[in-house]
Amino acid sequence: MMTQKSALSVGLVPLHRFTLAPFASFLDVLRLAADKGDRSEQRNCNWTVTAPGASMVTSSSGVRIATDRQPPDPRQFDYIAVFGGLLDVGTEITPEMHDYLRRADDMGIPLIGVCTGSYALMSAGLMKERRCCVNWFHHRDYLKLCDDEMLETGQLFLEDSDRITCAGGAGAADLALWLVDRHLGKRWTRASMNSSATCVWDSPAT
Repeated sequence: MMTQKSALSVGLVPLHRFTLAPFASFLDVLRLAADKGDRSEQRNCNWTVTAPGASMVTSSSGVRIATDRQPPDPRQFDYIAVFGGLLDVGTEITPEMHDYLRRADDMGIPLIGVCTGSYALMSAGLMKERRCCVNWFHHRDYLKLCDDEMLETGQLFLEDSDRITCAGGAGAADLALWLVDRHLGKRWTRASMNSSATCVWDSPAT
C-alpha cells in the first residue's frame, strides 16, 4: 500500500496470467530508487499492486501475488501500468478493471501497457489514435486490432501523448529507469542501475 505521495507514484495492474519477469524488473527498479540503502521503504517512489475486483492474480508461471481489489483513487498515481502475458488468456480486462482504467483516462492519468498489457488496452478501446510498441512475436496479433502504421516493433518502449507502451521482457526495466530519471533525476537512476542487473536505457521513441 502507498504510504505517501512521492515524486513518482505508479499503480501496477497485473492481468491474469501476466508475465512475471517484466513485472518484477519494472517494480524492482522503483524499489531501488525508492529509498537509500536497502530498506525498500516507499519514500521517493510509491506503488500499489491492484487488480480491481480480485484479491489474487496468477502469473503465467503459476506464481500468485496478492493485490488490492479496491484500488485507490487514480489521481494518487502519476501512471497506471497494465502488465499482460499469455495472449489467449492474459489480455482480458474485467468490467471492474475497464471501469477503473476508463476513469483514470477521464482524469488524465497516463496509462502504460507492458508486454501484452498494451493489447489489453487496445482491446478495451483505450489506445485509439496512439502508436503502440509491440514485440515482433505478436505483431500479427495486434494487426487484428490496429492498423500497421500504428505499430512499432523496433523500440523497447515509446510514448505517444498520454500512453506509454513497452514490448516487455528486459525493456520493462529500461522503461522504469526512464520514468525514474524523468521524475527523480539521474542520481536515483544511477542508484537503480548500480544496484541491479538492468539494461542500459535510452529515451523512448516519440
